[in-house]
Amino acid sequence: MTRIPPFRAVIFDMDGVLVDSEPLHLEATNRVLARYGHYLDPKTAEQFMGLPEETFWAALKAYFGLKASIRELRGARYVALMEVLLSRPFTASPGLKELIEALRRRGARLGLASSSPPLHIGIVLLKTSLAGVFDAALSGEEVERGKPEPDIFLKTAELLGVPPQACLAIEDSR
Repeated sequence: MTRIPPFRAVIFDMDGVLVDSEPLHLEATNRVLARYGHYLDPKTAEQFMGLPEETFWAALKAYFGLKASIRELRGARYVALMEVLLSRPFTASPGLKELIEALRRRGARLGLASSSPPLHIGIVLLKTSLAGVFDAALSGEEVERGKPEPDIFLKTAELLGVPPQACLAIEDSR
C-alpha cells in the first residue's frame, strides 16, 4: 500500500478540478473563433488546455493563422466566457464538497490556485456555493509566471502560511 506523505494544506486548481468548466471555455473560445471562420474541436482543444491565456492565444493564432492581436482575442474571449459562465448552469465536481469536509476535519488549510481571471474565479465559487471555503485563492494574473511554472502554487502556500513541501496540489493540467 502506498502511503501519502503528511500534508497540512491542499491547493486546488479550479477549471477541470472544482468544476468541469472545459466545455464552457471551449464554447467561449469557439464564439471568438467563429468571427474568423474557425472552429476548435474538443480533441484538438486538449493540446491547449491549461496554458496561460497569452500562450493559449499565441498558439491558436499560429494554429489558425489568425491576424487579430492577442490582446483583441483575449478581450473577446473574456467577454464570451463571462457570458457563458453567467448563462449556463454548472455545479461542483462530484464528491468535491465531501472531500473538502474531510480535509477540514483533518485540519488541512485549503487553497485555490487558478490560471483564470479573478472575476471568473468569483463567478465559479458563487455558482458552486464554494465562496468562502478557501483560506487563500489566487489567480494566475497575480503572479509573474503562469502555469506550468510553480509560482502560483508557491504563492498560495505562502498565503496559507504553510511550507510548499507540506502542501498537496490537485491539478489536472501539465
